[in-house]
Amino acid sequence: MMKKILTALCLIMAAISFYIMVGRNGTDIKLWLTVSFAPFMVISAVAIMLNNGFLQMIILPFLLVYGFGSVFNVPWAAEYAYAHICGILVLTVSAYSVFRHMIRLRFVKIAVGIAVGCVLFISSKYYQRNYLSAVKIKKITDIEKSLLFR
Repeated sequence: MMKKILTALCLIMAAISFYIMVGRNGTDIKLWLTVSFAPFMVISAVAIMLNNGFLQMIILPFLLVYGFGSVFNVPWAAEYAYAHICGILVLTVSAYSVFRHMIRLRFVKIAVGIAVGCVLFISSKYYQRNYLSAVKIKKITDIEKSLLFR
């Protein structure tokens, strides 16, 4: 039951992000895929649906950074509700994934998956910093913070 709820919520929030950012604001899809945290929500939903624990652990660093970032770095105001809802959802998905694997004593899968995820996360940040303009990144993050009020 929890698996279905988390999966549905992740897909709904990612669809809202895609519709508003790409559909309504005309953001490039490639830019949305590389900067937004909604694609990581889709990947985590697919990993949960397929019971792919390794993919859940690989995506964990992305989810934790974006989740804690939106909860602690975005002001607590009504216009930023989308960012906080997604941040709390992402942190819940992270806790679900880790808890699920710790109960089954899959510590090696957790460690290897997180290590691979950290390498991918650092690589994606390197790509963002060197190949995307700071203005475009700032635009995406500003739109994403107050997504429901755009």
